[in-house]
Amino acid sequence: MEFTLNPDNTYTLTKYTGTEANVIVNSFEGKPVTALGDGVFANRAITSITLPDTLETIGHYAFYQSGLVSIILPNSVEFVGKKAFYNCIQLESVTLPTRVFLANDALHSCAKVKVKLY
Repeated sequence: MEFTLNPDNTYTLTKYTGTEANVIVNSFEGKPVTALGDGVFANRAITSITLPDTLETIGHYAFYQSGLVSIILPNSVEFVGKKAFYNCIQLESVTLPTRVFLANDALHSCAKVKVKLY
């Protein structure tokens, strides 16, 4: 995983190069991860991901055409970018906080998906 330090001393996960199906995103160098960058998991075979409670933003195309099956967004997430889950044909379940803003077509071409709000 590759990270970029933000001006507020937090990190953005900008690139995933691993091959694991189950991914866990935690803090980096003792600092919180607050964002997933654009396309970070695009075209990756990940099936599940555990996200930190510090995550606020999911970038555009973050999971584009990934193998993701389900995802639970922490209550800290405020924004999900355009086409973040575009064409995730295996995606069955997305659980997200009611206050989150979903950009255009965030769940486009996800025929199986069921959205749960909390």
